[in-house]
Amino acid sequence: MDATAKPDLHLVYTSDANYLFLTAVSACSAFAQASDPTRLSIHVLDCGISDDAWEAWRADMVRRTGSERFHRHAVDVARFEGLPPWKGSIATYARLCPPPPELLPDLDWCVYADGDTLFVDDPLGLIDFFDPSVGLWGWDSDEPSPVRKVIFDWFEANGLEADRQNHICSGFMCLNLKWMRENDVTQRCFDFLRAYKDPAYIDETALNVVCAGHIRLFPKRWGVYALQACTVDRPALIHYISEPLRRLRFNPKIGYRDTSRLWYGFVRHEFGLTIRQACGISPLNWWLGRAYNRAITFAAAVCAKLPLLGRLGAVRTIRSHVLRPQNRYLLSPRLWTERWHGEP
Repeated sequence: MDATAKPDLHLVYTSDANYLFLTAVSACSAFAQASDPTRLSIHVLDCGISDDAWEAWRADMVRRTGSERFHRHAVDVARFEGLPPWKGSIATYARLCPPPPELLPDLDWCVYADGDTLFVDDPLGLIDFFDPSVGLWGWDSDEPSPVRKVIFDWFEANGLEADRQNHICSGFMCLNLKWMRENDVTQRCFDFLRAYKDPAYIDETALNVVCAGHIRLFPKRWGVYALQACTVDRPALIHYISEPLRRLRFNPKIGYRDTSRLWYGFVRHEFGLTIRQACGISPLNWWLGRAYNRAITFAAAVCAKLPLLGRLGAVRTIRSHVLRPQNRYLLSPRLWTERWHGEP
C-alpha cells in the first residue's frame, strides 16, 4: 500500500468512569509512539461516564497529546438485557456485541484495545494489517494454560469445534468493520450468546465462533501478554492481561516484573504519579520488590551458565520474565521522550 494513501488509525476503547485512567494511559502511549500523531483518533464507547467526567478526561487528554480527536459514543446498555454479566459488568458487550460497526458506521476499519494495554512501538504500523479478505486480526498465546483449558473444555462440552490455531483474545483486535456489517456479525453474536449459556469468555467466545475462518493472527509482538513480553525482541503492544496494574501484587518467583516497571515508568513520566498513586503499593515495597527481582535475576543468570542448573525449569522461567539485552531499551525513559522507530 502506498504510504500516501494510507488511512488514519482509529483506536477504540470501552470504558466506564472506573476505567478512564487505564484508557488514558493506553491512549497516551499510542500518541507517544505514533510516527504521525495527527493520523490517530481515539473513540471511547461510553458504558457509564458522566458528562463532567468525560469533559474533564477529554480536556486532560487534549492537553497531554495536543490532539482534539477524542470521541465519545454512548452505548445503549438496555440492549444487553438478559445476557450474563462478565465480572459483574455488562460493558464487555459494548465493544463487540454490538461491535463497533454499528457505533462507527462511517469507518471500514478500527483497532480495539482494552485499557490494560501499552504501546511501545508505532501504532500506525497496524494499518498494514488492513486487508479486505480478513474479518479480524488478533492474538492469543498458544502455550498451554489453565485459561486455554477452560476455553476449549467449554467448546467441547457444548459440541462446538474450536479453531485452536486461530483463536484470539478480544482485548486487542484489528476489526474489518465493513466485513462485519456485511456479515451481520452483531446479530449473529447476540444469537450465539442467547443460544449458549455461560460461555467461558463471553464476547471473546462469540467472536471466535461467529468469525471462524475469517480470523488471522498478529505477529506475537502485537498484543503479546505481559508474562511473555520479555521473550519478544521488539514488542509493539503489551497486553497486561490478568495483571492488576492499579493494585500490583508481589510475585514470590520474580518480585515486581520488568514489564510492570515499564508500565509504571510511562505512568510516572506522563502523569507524574507516585508508585502508591499508580499501583497502590508503598515506595518501600516497590523498592524491595525490584531489588528482589534483580537479585533473583542475577542468580538465574549465574545458574544458566552452569551445565546442570541451567536446564532447570525454574531458571528458564525466571529468565523468561526478565527483559533481555535486545529489549532492555524498553526500560529507558528515552522511550517516552524520543520516538524510536528504528533499531535502538
